[in-house]
Amino acid sequence: SKEEKEKYNLLLEMIIPIVKTFPSEAGAESVNNGLQVLGGYGFCSDFVLQQYYRDIRIFALYEGTTGIQSQDLLGRKVTMQNGKGLELLAAEIMQTIHLAAKDADLKKYATILGEKLNLSQKILGHLLPFGAKGNHERYLADANLFMEYMSIVVLGWLWLEMAVDAKKTVLNKDKKYSEIFYESKIHTMKFYFKYEVPKTNSLAESLMSNEVLTIKNGKEYIL
Repeated sequence: SKEEKEKYNLLLEMIIPIVKTFPSEAGAESVNNGLQVLGGYGFCSDFVLQQYYRDIRIFALYEGTTGIQSQDLLGRKVTMQNGKGLELLAAEIMQTIHLAAKDADLKKYATILGEKLNLSQKILGHLLPFGAKGNHERYLADANLFMEYMSIVVLGWLWLEMAVDAKKTVLNKDKKYSEIFYESKIHTMKFYFKYEVPKTNSLAESLMSNEVLTIKNGKEYIL
């Protein structure tokens, strides 16, 4: 229908900056970790991983650069149509949260994701007034941090959604792949929530801080 087309077009517009930026940054970090695992050998041409790192590093530049995509997310996409795109994204995330909350093993993670989604609203409650008053430099000063925060939330949502589907498949015994495959999806979701999602706490603290260090104030500093 026309309404559905408009809805999903708006959702697409909302997540494009995240889709372009987060895989570019996280992919480079993943390959970098692989180099570290191999030690000095990983940096040598004997191993193809060193070429992978060179190849993947360019994506954060090809995809419009992280800074520009972050400003697009916070400066344009969050506020488009009076925040309707963000509302639609939040509704999709909440739908998964409600499904996960029905499972005893996933309820904990549903609660965590819900808290992070609510915290994103508090962050915007702190930042949006700056933009409304025309102080755009202050509003966008930490756009990269907001991009990182929302990327973690969106990836957490997708992992939780996969875990819900994996649980359902295992319980219904309607498995296309081995049970280990589905259990691994759930295990990876838990790993993400333990090691990645907590990063949102420090990001939120920085985003809602009243201390501004990245905007010129007439003074000169040596950094």
